[in-house]
Amino acid sequence: MTQRGTLDIVNLKKTFNVNGNTTPVLENINLKVKQGEFVSIIGPSGCGKTTLLRLVIGLENSYEGQILLDGKRINGPGLDRGVVFQDHRLLPWLTVERNVGLGLEGKRNGNGVNKQIVEAHLKLVGLQGFEKVYPAQLSGGMAQRAAIARALVNQPELLLLDEPLGALDALTRMYMQLELEKIWQREADVTMIMITHDVEEAIYLSDKVVIMSSRPGTIKKIIRVELPRPRDRASYDFMKLKEEILEEFQLHAENVFSYAI
Repeated sequence: MTQRGTLDIVNLKKTFNVNGNTTPVLENINLKVKQGEFVSIIGPSGCGKTTLLRLVIGLENSYEGQILLDGKRINGPGLDRGVVFQDHRLLPWLTVERNVGLGLEGKRNGNGVNKQIVEAHLKLVGLQGFEKVYPAQLSGGMAQRAAIARALVNQPELLLLDEPLGALDALTRMYMQLELEKIWQREADVTMIMITHDVEEAIYLSDKVVIMSSRPGTIKKIIRVELPRPRDRASYDFMKLKEEILEEFQLHAENVFSYAI
């Protein structure tokens, strides 16, 4: 029996039609993500990372191959998948608690139950006491925590993160990496897949790092991160793993692209 939160991508191929010409975007993508894993996907701009995430979300159905969640083909968006984008996308006219509770409005839990669920998720992300605050009154990191709470409020099996910390300054980003790790550890059953351009971020957070090549995007290498948590960014093993991943990009960059670190 397939475990809840297990993602299987099998022989995935995706093309776009541009001005009558077929342009390959993803080619022969095979990836298995186990329940509760934290997986980061890194690669050069334009390699198809976001397209891959959109397919897993269920925003597009025109592709070859299989994308299976719990052994069932993904045919469209669903509450079993939560999404966090680089921009928090909170509605500015709603308070934090109402933004987080949006996903529950169609559920017949009763207002009391929904309120408890929202309160629990605000506590999970460290925003208790900010229930009545509006998005414009939050810092960037706090707004992203609210977006994470909103994505988790329906208890999804899979949380998809599209460069969720990319718009933050360096210090806030490091702090949010710590917070995201804590949230993932508390939500032990939730599988997380994150797109990032930050190699150090990928190593710090992930169980495994998926390295993609340039278009058409293929999986060049999957590296398991077996460092103990919490991870020490200054340790020899951490730096060695970072060097190994960057070397993969350097070898590719010599002929194909320039990758900014």
